[in-house]
Amino acid sequence: MINVRKFKSYLACIIISSALICTLPLPVNAGIDPISAAKSTKQTISYHLKQPTGKKKLLLKFLLAMLGVATSSVVIFVLLSMYNRLLCVKKSETPDSDADSDYKTPVNMKDAINIFLKKTK
Repeated sequence: MINVRKFKSYLACIIISSALICTLPLPVNAGIDPISAAKSTKQTISYHLKQPTGKKKLLLKFLLAMLGVATSSVVIFVLLSMYNRLLCVKKSETPDSDADSDYKTPVNMKDAINIFLKKTK
C-alpha cells in the first residue's frame, strides 16, 4: 500500500511546480538591446496587417483546442480515479440486516404504521 503522506506531498509538489512554471514570465526580445533596436527601426517602420485566415487553418486551431480540452479532462479523470482507489476508504459491500427491512413494502396498514414509527424515533 502506498504511504498516504508521501503521496499527498508528491501531489502537492507537482501542483506547486506546475503553478510556478505557468506563472513564469516569458522573455520578450531575448538578447536584443531595446534602445539600439528602437534606433534602427525608426527608419524602417512597417505595419504588418493581419491576413485573413482560411477555413482550414481556423478548423485546425479549433480542433487543436478541443484536443487540449479532451486531453486535460482525461488526465483529470485518471488522477481522480487513482486518488479514489488509493486514498478513499471502501465501503462494505454487504448491506446491514436493518437496511433490507427498510426497502420492504408494508402489506397492511398496521405494518406501515409500525415502520413509520420505527423510522421517526
